Amino acid sequence: MGEIGDLVDLEGIRDLIEDGLGSGEAPADIPIVEAVNEILIESEDVISYLTSMDFAYVTDFYISQMPINGWTSVEENIINDDSALLFFEKDGLKATVTINFNSADNETSVMIFIQTTE
Repeated sequence: MGEIGDLVDLEGIRDLIEDGLGSGEAPADIPIVEAVNEILIESEDVISYLTSMDFAYVTDFYISQMPINGWTSVEENIINDDSALLFFEKDGLKATVTINFNSADNETSVMIFIQTTE
């Protein structure tokens, strides 16, 4: 199994945020859990939020709800005790869902990055 840091392009994520893509409205076909504590970023390209919901519940939510919204799982997901990296594709788009549990504040953070596959 790979490490999450090996697969996520952190520089690309920073560039997206710095380019001002962190504002707007999330796509309608990206599900968000019902109990959100704080939305950090919401745009067509990046969605980031915090929830007090259980890490395992949030992970299972995305594994089941993304296909219901038309997304197909395309790579082997990486799921550890307190972090998950999930990959989906739909209509020329790739969605990478990262889920992390922070035991210090008992919150689960979710970041979803949406990119074209071309």
